[in-house]
Amino acid sequence: MIGKVVMKNIVFESIPGLPVLYLKAGIKRNAKQLKSLPELSMKVSGFKINSKQLSNYLSKFKYGGTKLLPAPFLYLATQSIQLYMLTLPEFPLSPAGLVHLGVRFEQPKELSPEWRGVVVMSIINQRRSRKGLVLDIESRFEDNTGTVYLIITSTYLARAVKVRNDDSIPKLVHFDETLLTDGGAFESSFSVGRDSGKHYARLSGDYNPIHLYGWSAKLFGFKQPIIHGLYMVSKTYSELYKQHNIGPLEGTFQFKSPLYLPGKADLRLKKINDHWAVLVNSSDCDHLHGRVVFN
Repeated sequence: MIGKVVMKNIVFESIPGLPVLYLKAGIKRNAKQLKSLPELSMKVSGFKINSKQLSNYLSKFKYGGTKLLPAPFLYLATQSIQLYMLTLPEFPLSPAGLVHLGVRFEQPKELSPEWRGVVVMSIINQRRSRKGLVLDIESRFEDNTGTVYLIITSTYLARAVKVRNDDSIPKLVHFDETLLTDGGAFESSFSVGRDSGKHYARLSGDYNPIHLYGWSAKLFGFKQPIIHGLYMVSKTYSELYKQHNIGPLEGTFQFKSPLYLPGKADLRLKKINDHWAVLVNSSDCDHLHGRVVFN
């Protein structure tokens, strides 16, 4: 490993604004000849919900009159914390070089919009693959007694970490698409316009250039801007909320291929034994695979 375990204890309000963080992320460069990453953790006290941001999110994704706090919103609400951690000098990579492979939500207890508590964010579970180092960033939402309400685990690929291994990229969701195409699935369609990436960036704070403009997306190898992966996850959670009136106990999602802007996609949901299978696809390819479990 590189360096020692680093724990940063800071108050949420002390985190710099997103423009400052994105500037730092944009100019940060990768350290050379890396084979692993530091075991970096950060504890943020006094976390509270931005009520305006929540209201805009619930309205955007048509959650209706829910009094609960959707788990994907908590990912969105803590992006500044994650970006802060990834721009610390102790983290030796540029955040812009990380490829988001998927996300998992584990929610043993429901959260309300008034919830306040502690967020502990850590880099965990590093493993090698033929394309580079795969790592998880875990965010734990706890109250002051240590009771866990939600765990969000985001999986990333760091191509800049030079490792040699024949293992493929991990399969986060074991998915059989035929189960959704043999009838009985809920289906809906949604469109994303040319400016959907910019609109979601203003809502979420995620101003990654691959979502904003054609020229900036091309700098990172995309022919057009792409919609955020969490946009598709939020669409999924919204539909499931409408059907159950509660949040899932678990939700695991793997980002399969980019959904280019402008574009149109189909969302399919189907109850299969003890879980819901999720598919977002278009005529070209699959964009999102998911597996969701309720109590």
